Amino acid sequence: TFVAWGLMEADLGRFDTARQLFARGVRADPAHAPLHSARARVEERAGNLAEARRVLTEALAAFPSSTLWHGLGKLEERSGNLERAAELFEQGASCVRSGDDSSFLWHSLGMVRTQQRNLGEAVAAFERGLRRRPSSSQLRLGMAIAYGAMGKGEEARPLFLMAVQADPSHAHAWQAWGVMEARGGNT
Repeated sequence: TFVAWGLMEADLGRFDTARQLFARGVRADPAHAPLHSARARVEERAGNLAEARRVLTEALAAFPSSTLWHGLGKLEERSGNLERAAELFEQGASCVRSGDDSSFLWHSLGMVRTQQRNLGEAVAAFERGLRRRPSSSQLRLGMAIAYGAMGKGEEARPLFLMAVQADPSHAHAWQAWGVMEARGGNT
């Protein structure tokens, strides 16, 4: 409730009220990762990047979770700090607790490496994620995109197929596959 209420207040531009509500939420449930993520996003929207980093860093120190690692990595990615984002995604994925899903951290790492054109490292990140979540449409798509960017359409094609088989409604997978085929002259 405090998260939703705080976000509504922030949407109205009442950042001080939002901060008060988040503080009440922290007192009610200090380990609630989505609350810390929401607090950080509100601080980022208010232009307080240092405070957003502080919120997530302190929450991670007290209550480490894949959600908080991802939030801090995405904050750095949005800030243009791709190398720092990659470090955080990898660190988070490597140290998550048993039972905590880290596949989305590997996906984010792979996508950052793809943006950086470090395509071999991108493929390695997607492979590590697929070990945790073998049927992930997003991870298979990311790996297919990386292979496609390498000019390895034959390796990419079965990954695109597996991505759309895992989730037939994954529109981005269909689109990216079609774009790769069209670029290769396979209309």
